[in-house]
Amino acid sequence: MTSPLEFLEAAHKQAEEVASACILKVNRGRGEWTRHGPEIRDDLGHLVVKHTWPDEADHIVLHDPAAVLRRIAAERKILAEHQAEREASLPIHDRCSDPKCDCYDYVATCGTCAPSNYYDAEPVPWPCATVRLLAEAWGWQELSPQAAGEG
Repeated sequence: MTSPLEFLEAAHKQAEEVASACILKVNRGRGEWTRHGPEIRDDLGHLVVKHTWPDEADHIVLHDPAAVLRRIAAERKILAEHQAEREASLPIHDRCSDPKCDCYDYVATCGTCAPSNYYDAEPVPWPCATVRLLAEAWGWQELSPQAAGEG
């Protein structure tokens, strides 16, 4: 199973390449598009889409190359804030009540999602919900351990 971070990095790279190529090959502007009736034009006035329905045109304009690149840049800043910072001893399952059971493992945790006081903090396993949710927006799906063949 691909980690959400690996998936997100690949999705960002692909979208960035497509958006950048669109700016360089379709027009030399900033990649900002606007609707003019049934047409879509770039920031230099060049025709990008000759005819489309109004709702489709609005959707295309909302996802112009400049918007895609802005969202990728913002998500990369969020990811930089949610990197694995330290390891903590966390239970690997919640099925055991035996105090002698070695049900703990050292796992990476997100330093941003847990409180700053190391000793009082409840560690948040990494990848944290923020990283997983960003990846879900790009199509990543979290599989249960059983579905992934790990349990």
